[in-house]
Amino acid sequence: MQGPFYIWSTETDEEREEALRQIAILNGEIDVREKALNAAWKTTAEWRELREHELQAGREMKAAAKLAGTLPGKASHSYKGKKFKLNNIPKGKKGGIDAWRYIKHVARPLLWPACKERLAVNPDFILMEDNATSHHCWYTDAEREKEGIRKMQWPPNSPDFNPVVYHEVTKKG
Repeated sequence: MQGPFYIWSTETDEEREEALRQIAILNGEIDVREKALNAAWKTTAEWRELREHELQAGREMKAAAKLAGTLPGKASHSYKGKKFKLNNIPKGKKGGIDAWRYIKHVARPLLWPACKERLAVNPDFILMEDNATSHHCWYTDAEREKEGIRKMQWPPNSPDFNPVVYHEVTKKG
């Protein structure tokens, strides 16, 4: 049994081959998707503000070095880099589940319809999943966003912090 609510059937050889084919196709599209995400980011106010902040810091470093009679240090130019870095979808190990299988057998038929029912009742509904690889893969995130389902950001390694309790405490004031 994987997780408290769903029992996984053993993946057949045919299902495994289909998953490997589909994951290979998706992984082959990563560069194009990553470039598109980063190109879109570079059109945002966030990117323009980051660029201006870093250029201003560089100008200040240069002026300070000139006053001190030294060479300026290297300024950060993270705005020239990437905000988004997509990793390959890993194939689930024997008995585990990968993002492709999670979406096909759990999210689309079971989880997302239930989330949409909750959204109809509560427009502030946010899905909470743990950090299992199949839950936080770029592919899972993209498919969930297509469905219009928001997900809570879950801290990766935090035994002392429960976001739900924190939210309720801060909400009360």
